Amino acid sequence: ALDLPGAAGQLRYQNVKGRLGPKTVVRILRTGDENRIRFDAAGYAPSHLRLLRLAGRAGKGIVLLSGVTSSGKSTSLKTFIETLPGLAQKAIYTVEDPIEYEIAGAHQVEVLRDLANDDETRRRYAEVMRALMRSDPDGVMLGEIRDKLTALFALQVAETGHLAMGTVHAHLISNIIPRLTNDQIGISRQALTGPNILNLLVYQALVPRLCRCCAMPTSLALRADPDVREVEDVLRVRFGVATARLRWTRPGGCAACQGRGTHGKTIVAEMLQPDRVWLRHVRNNDDDAALQHFRAAGNGRFDSADMTGKTVFEHALFKAIQGEIDVRNCEEFDAFERFEILRPDRP
Repeated sequence: ALDLPGAAGQLRYQNVKGRLGPKTVVRILRTGDENRIRFDAAGYAPSHLRLLRLAGRAGKGIVLLSGVTSSGKSTSLKTFIETLPGLAQKAIYTVEDPIEYEIAGAHQVEVLRDLANDDETRRRYAEVMRALMRSDPDGVMLGEIRDKLTALFALQVAETGHLAMGTVHAHLISNIIPRLTNDQIGISRQALTGPNILNLLVYQALVPRLCRCCAMPTSLALRADPDVREVEDVLRVRFGVATARLRWTRPGGCAACQGRGTHGKTIVAEMLQPDRVWLRHVRNNDDDAALQHFRAAGNGRFDSADMTGKTVFEHALFKAIQGEIDVRNCEEFDAFERFEILRPDRP
């Protein structure tokens, strides 16, 4: 347990062997009020907030939050549950291995895996599943969907007309379906694309916010890093965006940011509410066509706050154009020279 002045939480650690000895990675999991966020303050765009509200009001189907380790998936899922409409009158359950955060309004069940006995693990999950289905749940959160057992659990919840929620390790929305249908998890595309099965797919990441006190304008950044000119040029020429508001991380930072050059983090995301055309492409194993259909809904403007049909790269680029993050963080999601720019016809 973690007990610091004004904060509470838990420590989770992982040892990794190495030639010179083990390396230990420690994660601080804040609990209580410190782990309660507002979606708008966290960094989601207004169009993202609308999809989250629609997903909560639908009250059925699978809501999946994807991302890499430490991308805030569990915190966002906790917030999604705690802001469900009419939560006080709903029966919401969680099935977790282990329980990560206390979630207000949910009855949390811990099901620990027996790593030496797969049959025992299946028995434990089956026992909980039978109990929940007899308890008339409004929604069930499965924690991380990591194998066929947890995926089938989520699928059964959705097939019976309830809301299923979970996280999955996948990079970008376009990789969620391949992840769920790979050999490790093994759910069929036919099952996933059935009526009212998929409610909302989310990919999110955390990127550092620039320190407002020391972030550099381009004129100063050019002297500190020769790559700045190349990045600015490609934004102006290839993307056709104004770069006047761009700001860059100051090496060494300042006293306000304790020498980091950044202060806190913000969410960048992409969200998809599956429609019939997207589901048909996925069912036909044409993930490229599904991605193109998703992106066709975008307005083609990199300076627009509307993230409908836009990728996480575009959300990050919008925040960079506003001077909120260093534009070089966009390259965590795609390369400036490789990103496919869609320019819809305009009157």
